[in-house]
Amino acid sequence: MGDTNHPAAGVGLRGKIRRRLSSYARLRISETYLYSHDLAVIPTVPADPACLVRLLGIDELALLLEVHPLDLPGLRSRLERGFACYAAFLDGRIAGYGWAQPLGKHFLRDVARWREVRPKEFWIYHCRTAPWARGRRAYPFILMRMLEDYRRQGFERAWIYTGKTNVPSQKGIERAGFVLRERLPALEVGPLILPLPLRMLPPPAPTSPS
Repeated sequence: MGDTNHPAAGVGLRGKIRRRLSSYARLRISETYLYSHDLAVIPTVPADPACLVRLLGIDELALLLEVHPLDLPGLRSRLERGFACYAAFLDGRIAGYGWAQPLGKHFLRDVARWREVRPKEFWIYHCRTAPWARGRRAYPFILMRMLEDYRRQGFERAWIYTGKTNVPSQKGIERAGFVLRERLPALEVGPLILPLPLRMLPPPAPTSPS
C-alpha cells in the first residue's frame, strides 16, 4: 500500500474528491421523444435500390462490430430471450441495424424509466447507421421492414424513441410513419440520471372525411 500519510497522497485524494464533486455539480435536463405506430398504414420508404434488410442470426452478430463496438455476449442473450436484430446491407456491407423487443420490460436508459411491453406491442431500440451509409435511408427502410414483419405476426403497435437533439433519427422515424406521443425529460446530475414528470401529448385530431 502507498503511504496515505504523505502530503502528496493527501493532495491527490483531495483532487479526486474535488473532481467527483465537480462532476455531480454539472446539471443538465435532457429530453427523449417517444413515438408509436399503430401498424395500420405502413408507408413505402424510398431507399437505395441496393439496400437489403434481413434478420441476423446468432452466429452473425459479429457483423454489427463493423458499424459500432458492442458487447457480443449481451447481444446473444437478447436473441436467446426472443428479441430480433434487423440489419441493412448496402453494396454487400452492413450499413446499419436495429433491435426489436416483443416481450418483457423495456428500459429507456437515457431517462431511467421502465416500460412494460404489452401484448401485441413491441419496442424498437438500439438502432445505428454506419457513418458511410448515412443519407441513403437505410434506417427508415429497416423500420419499415420491422413494422411489416410484426404486423404479419399479429402485432398492433410499435414504440420507438430518440433524443430531442437527434434530428436525423427523428426524420427517419417520422418517415416510417411514427407519431410523437410523449416527451420524457430527465435530470442528469453528473453520472446520475433522474426521471422527471413526463409531458404527455394530446392525441392527434381525427381527420375529417373529404
